[in-house]
Amino acid sequence: MEDRFPDVDWYCDYCGAYLNSQTGFCDSKYIWKCEECGRKSSISSDNILDD
Repeated sequence: MEDRFPDVDWYCDYCGAYLNSQTGFCDSKYIWKCEECGRKSSISSDNILDD
């Protein structure tokens, strides 16, 4: 499955872990459960911060 946001780095909303490198991560899923802390983060355009 193709990423919706190919140039975006995703981080856990709770522990700050880098999500892109977690096993099976794909930003086409709208929610991701962090492998580090087990909490769910939203993966949507609303969560992309401008530099």
